[in-house]
Amino acid sequence: MHESYCLSWDIHPAALLSTEESAATTAYGAYILDVGTKGDALDLLVALAACLLGYGEVGLWLRSEAEKPDSWVKLESNPYRK
Repeated sequence: MHESYCLSWDIHPAALLSTEESAATTAYGAYILDVGTKGDALDLLVALAACLLGYGEVGLWLRSEAEKPDSWVKLESNPYRK
């Protein structure tokens, strides 16, 4: 899923594999894996909440902006809609 989504932005798997991961991304990924393997479903939900809520807020903002007359934000063909 990740690779096909990146391909829609013309980011090829070779570029993904050759791009160095930042320390913050590595740490967050390790944290999520640790919580997911050692905790229960609630632990994992809490660990993911910051990202999920952030994406939700962006989606709500895009939708509210798109509803305004003459807004530059459009939902149709918006690359972030998916």
